[in-house]
Amino acid sequence: GYISVDELRRGIETLPEQVYNETTYYGKWARSMCTILIERGVFTEAELSIYISPVSESQPETEFEAGSDYVRVKTENFLSFCRKPHLRTPGYVHGVVGLVTEKLGRFKAPNSMAFHVENVTQTLYRVRFRQVDIWPMGLYDGLVTDTVDVEIFHPWLLKASQLEYENQNLINDRISPAVPENYCATTSKHDLKSEHEHGHQSHDHGTRAEIEQRAIDAEGPEVIDERFAKGLLSALEDKGIISADELRQAVEQAEASGSVLNGAKIIVKAWRDPAFKHRLVEDANSALRELGLEASNPHAATKLVAVCNTNEVHNIVCCTLCSCYPTGLLGPSPSWYKSRSYRSRVVREPRAVLKEFGTEIPQGCSVQVYDSTADCRYMVIPTPPENISDATDEELLQTITRDMLIGVKR
Repeated sequence: GYISVDELRRGIETLPEQVYNETTYYGKWARSMCTILIERGVFTEAELSIYISPVSESQPETEFEAGSDYVRVKTENFLSFCRKPHLRTPGYVHGVVGLVTEKLGRFKAPNSMAFHVENVTQTLYRVRFRQVDIWPMGLYDGLVTDTVDVEIFHPWLLKASQLEYENQNLINDRISPAVPENYCATTSKHDLKSEHEHGHQSHDHGTRAEIEQRAIDAEGPEVIDERFAKGLLSALEDKGIISADELRQAVEQAEASGSVLNGAKIIVKAWRDPAFKHRLVEDANSALRELGLEASNPHAATKLVAVCNTNEVHNIVCCTLCSCYPTGLLGPSPSWYKSRSYRSRVVREPRAVLKEFGTEIPQGCSVQVYDSTADCRYMVIPTPPENISDATDEELLQTITRDMLIGVKR
């Protein structure tokens, strides 16, 4: 294969902090894959950037009108994918709103040229910013009419409003100490009391950081990651490494290879047969072969460990490093199991997490957390119901849920 599981994990761990924090679970996978494929020589940086770059000839550009359109400069994390990009947009204007003063024409994109991709062109604009909007209180000693013009390529610009432009220094306490005495910030150009009169609904503008985050959220990590993943898939298809049909078949096979029903059947067998339960706890992989089931995950050899709930101990499973889970046996893991919240909290405050799932641990019962960090996968054997002898296997199967096998339910 082109990528091993450990390489994939390492690629995720080495993502830039901002990228790691602001991308979705599978978005991290896609970026890691790109990094490893470049390292292995499957693609060059230039080849892959054609498909995954956030700016390309194929992406439509909305024209900005000089003298009338206001724009907000994107923050760097819009363009930070699996590698740090070549930036030609000064960091001091990231997130700031300015007025477009001139359309300078189309030029070769420097961020693409830096990686030997020469067929991408972008429109370059000159944008004017007020100094008091750029620098925090006390860092600019001048008038509110002082400005700076910056040349910025279109992909870095988001449509903004005159209202955002006029009020950004109010929001961020960015009015210079040197503002003339007759300059009234609360009434200059935009009377806040008149907001309702021209359709601007009353709301809390928030800090500049909050405004920047709203701009990021407007596009959303899911949209960005979907575009990134589609670009990677197109690159793999064009390279002849995989086809869309092969990918579909692989997904279907993964989804069909395991199900919660498999786990439920194992539990019922363990409840009914003490000897099988003993073998299951001693060597789950071997015990499952007796039932014609495979305990190891399909993409990597793993050891399944079955742990028993008792009146004295309640077991719960997690993977703090990624989301290790017995997918080959139980099918895809639930989304919450992969979430940062569950992974980080369950080892620190397991009882609180259990309570959020509606699970109350009896007084005097210990909680045992199993953190699956590498080659082991865990499955919880719940305590059997009191009336087990009166129930049929089918009735027992209906009582066993995926959450019980993970341990968030008893």
